[in-house]
Amino acid sequence: MERGKVWLAAGGLVVVRDTLLVVKKTYGKTKGLWTMPGGFANPGETIDETVVREIREETGILARPLGVVAVRTGVLRTDEQDTFIAFLCEQTGGKLCIDEREIAHAEFARIADIARSHESTEFLANLLLALQTELRDTDETALQEQTIGQFRDYGYSRYKVFY
Repeated sequence: MERGKVWLAAGGLVVVRDTLLVVKKTYGKTKGLWTMPGGFANPGETIDETVVREIREETGILARPLGVVAVRTGVLRTDEQDTFIAFLCEQTGGKLCIDEREIAHAEFARIADIARSHESTEFLANLLLALQTELRDTDETALQEQTIGQFRDYGYSRYKVFY
C-alpha cells in the first residue's frame, strides 16, 4: 500500500506474567531484532484497531489494548514522517502462530531478558527499562519526552520518544 509521506503505525506490548510477546521481522531496519508486533494503520481504522489487527496477523494472539505507553515520532532522511504508538495490551485468546512472510520468529520471552538483549531494538529495550524502573513520576499523567541513544541506523534524520 502506498503510504505517502506521513506514516502512522502501532505496536503492542502483550504482557503475560513476567513475559512479553516479541517478534523478529523478516524485512526492514528491524530485521532479525526483537521488537513488539505491530505495523501500519489502514484507511478507515483507528490506531487501537491497528494494534489488535497487527498482533493477530503477525502472531495469532488476540489482544486488547489497555493504554498508550509510548510514542516514537521521527522524520526519516527520505523525508517521511513516521509516528509509532506503543500500547500495553493483555492477551484475550489465540495461539502463537506466525505469519512467515513477515515474521521469522515469535515467542513469549522474559521481559528482563529482552530489556537487556543486544538483539532488541533500542526503542523496545529502553521502553521496557523505563516501565520496569518507573522512570515517570507516578503523579504525572502525560507521557514525557525521553532521550535514547541508538546504536543502529534506522534511517532517521531526527526523532523523539515519549514514555
